[in-house]
Amino acid sequence: MRYHNLLALPFLFAGLQAQQTTVVPSRYATTEANSYTAYPFGLGTQHKVQYLYDKRLVGVAGLAVQKIALRGQGGLAAAAKTGVDLEIAMSSTSTSPWSASGTFASNVGADYKIVFTRKLVNLPAQPSTPTPAPFVTQFPLDQPFPYATALGNLLIEYTTYAIPAGSYSHDTSFTQAAVNVVTGTACGLAMATTGGAATTATSTLNYNLTTGPASGTGVLLLGTQLLPAPIPLPFSQGCLVHQDVLLLMQKPLSATGTATFNIPLHYENFGLTLQAQAVAADASLTALVASPSIRTTIGGYDPHTRIYNLTNATSPTGSVQIGVGIVTELTY
Repeated sequence: MRYHNLLALPFLFAGLQAQQTTVVPSRYATTEANSYTAYPFGLGTQHKVQYLYDKRLVGVAGLAVQKIALRGQGGLAAAAKTGVDLEIAMSSTSTSPWSASGTFASNVGADYKIVFTRKLVNLPAQPSTPTPAPFVTQFPLDQPFPYATALGNLLIEYTTYAIPAGSYSHDTSFTQAAVNVVTGTACGLAMATTGGAATTATSTLNYNLTTGPASGTGVLLLGTQLLPAPIPLPFSQGCLVHQDVLLLMQKPLSATGTATFNIPLHYENFGLTLQAQAVAADASLTALVASPSIRTTIGGYDPHTRIYNLTNATSPTGSVQIGVGIVTELTY
């Protein structure tokens, strides 16, 4: 097989018309994602990796992809790799990142196409700066791949038949924790959150009440925003309501004044915000207390997934890892 030095490839395209680029996921076009991975080019064994991106992550409705480029993780330099035996395929697909199959062929659509025919390539060294890192690992396609978000989600498949060992990182979007912002102070009732990252089919956001009236009644106020100014809570000792109220949930408090409200989450809830405040009444319903208000931005994953087999490039099956996607630049 012939060797293709990727460092020299930009000169081959100098005479072409000006091209445009878009980054998938598009939110990381100018900012680094929150993690990194060795899949595919930081591995030292043959392997196959599919990256499946929800169409919402593609910022252009229709494009003819002419080049794929990857960037490393800022701060992590990597040496060049020579003699990588590689093939790349692309497809649009109706398969959702949340329902990807461990059978590679089940994830692709009817337009599945080998866009970078099998060949030996040399991967350039990755710089440690700047952050985000530049898209230095580039693969001009042997034939353009027409993709439109109307056709479905986007799948990119890397089949590596041989590769030298050694680290080689890829900037990657992965699990993001929930973020909480507290407004106000406890007024006879404390509340804290746990969970809040939609990373499994059974994930929850939990509001944990403590220091409330023994065997009283707790009410969780759910809304979307803070009030312009807090308002007094009736029948309380100066407690304040800080937020709007769109939904109420009620639960008895324990003999020690505790209760937990569980809000079920779905993968699609990632990035949504919820405002919550708790109010509790004593057993005789004569006095009210209130917690602070907590604004939670739900954590979880961007809608992408990878399917991989790290030891066999020709196996029909691999493992599924929801929520992992390398940041990829598409030239069109």
